[in-house]
Order: sequence, then C-alpha cells, then structure tokens
Amino acid sequence: MKKTKQIIIVTSTAIVFLIIGMAITAGEYQAGWNAAEQRLIETGFAPMMGMGDTEIKTVMGTIQEVNNDKIILKIFPLEPLADSSLDIRVVEIANAKIYKFIEKDQEQFQKEMKEFDAKMEKQVENFNPEVVDMSEPLMPPDMFTKQLVSLNDIKVGQQLTVETNTDIKEVKQFKASEIAIQFMPEISAMSDPLIDPDPTI
Repeated sequence: MKKTKQIIIVTSTAIVFLIIGMAITAGEYQAGWNAAEQRLIETGFAPMMGMGDTEIKTVMGTIQEVNNDKIILKIFPLEPLADSSLDIRVVEIANAKIYKFIEKDQEQFQKEMKEFDAKMEKQVENFNPEVVDMSEPLMPPDMFTKQLVSLNDIKVGQQLTVETNTDIKEVKQFKASEIAIQFMPEISAMSDPLIDPDPTI
C-alpha cells in the first residue's frame, strides 16, 4: 500500500513537470500551469485544488521568528501548487486570544473514552432508522485541553494554528483572531536512539 502511494505521488509529480516543461518550451507557461493543476485534480492527488473563491481563514505552520507582536510563520501550503512566495506569512497578534494545547491526564482520558464507548453501544442498540436525530451527534473525547496563555509562551519552532476573521488565502500579512500552540511531546536524549547520552563513550 505504501509503495503504491509512493508510485502515485512520483507519477503525478512527473506529469506536472512534464506538462509545465512542454508549455514553457512553447512559451505558454500559464497554460502549462493551469493544465498541471487540472491534471492533479483529475488524478485525485490534489483534492483541495480548484476550490475557486473558497475563503481561507485558518492556517497551520511553524514559527520562524517572533518580533514583538508579530510572528513570522512558515505555513503548510494550502495546495500543492500554491504560490511559494506565500509560504511565509506575517501574523499580527494584536488582540488575538492565545491558547496552548495540553495533553490530558491519561487516566481521565481513558475514563472519558469508556463513557463514550458506553453511549455509542447504547445508541447502536436503540437505533431506529426512521428516527435519526443528528442535532447532537456523539463526539469522542479530546486528547488535549486548551489553556489560555500569553505572548511570552510563543517560541520559535512551535507549530501553530492561526484563525482570522477575513479571507487570507492570498494575503501575506494579516491579523489573527485566535492562535493555538500545538502540543509537541518532549523527546529526551535517553529515549532517542539517534542521540548518544554520553558522547565520551
């Protein structure tokens, strides 16, 4: 399965560069670019492409720099052929709420999972196809809790989810309405096989 996926990715990428290359040779770069995008959509390799005027109000990325109340963020591209000059965004913190995801206590999480499983079993037992109520669907418990933090908790290297109130698809610099610092597990030297805990040995 993994090998098949790699073949699909390599093939799709080769098709993109082939089409663009042919178009450049003919002096029709934009036509080649558009054809490459369309081909990726048709192959299913880029299901998020061709969304037209769809607004983007949330981006994720890694902090490159923190400069007072501004964050230089390298975002995860919104689509495979997105403008690479927009991979780096400037996020204005202003009055944005800043949260940090904290890993929930495992005992508490397991307890919540058992309660969720029990509710699911009861729902399945009492299921009536003629009366389907989706107003309050059962949702599994979150593994993390959101804790309100301050600007001082934002550090270079962290991964963020940034939300805004406006469309930022093609915007280089924008104001954030909410910032969430993603949970990143700590890796100790003793647990990492690539790090020698005693370099003198």
